[in-house]
Amino acid sequence: MSHITPIDYETASEAVRAEHDREMQLRGRMTNMKRTLLHSPVAHRIYAEWFPLREELRPALDDRAVWLLCHAIALECRSIIPVGFFRRLVALPCHRSGMPLDHSRRLLPARADQCRPDAGNDRTE
Repeated sequence: MSHITPIDYETASEAVRAEHDREMQLRGRMTNMKRTLLHSPVAHRIYAEWFPLREELRPALDDRAVWLLCHAIALECRSIIPVGFFRRLVALPCHRSGMPLDHSRRLLPARADQCRPDAGNDRTE
């Protein structure tokens, strides 16, 4: 398996350092995954947009509903890594608080599967 090393701040380009500094100012931490994504500041920024999206949707949707939405978007885009990530989150039996899901929440993963691109939808690309 290939291994991509995280960026080295001292030897990174000005654009990479600027994106690193922006992330630190916004969220106060820099994980190894983020430092690896910073090989492409654009890729890092796309990943980081998850956080504002979640905050914007939070008044109307709980975390699980946001995960379901993101899962459906990833399915539609045929993006394998996010599909797997959100599929695992959607399959969790409880909210972060540990409270069991009500009946309608248990149906969400089944409804998401109906949205799969290969689920027989009649549409043109």
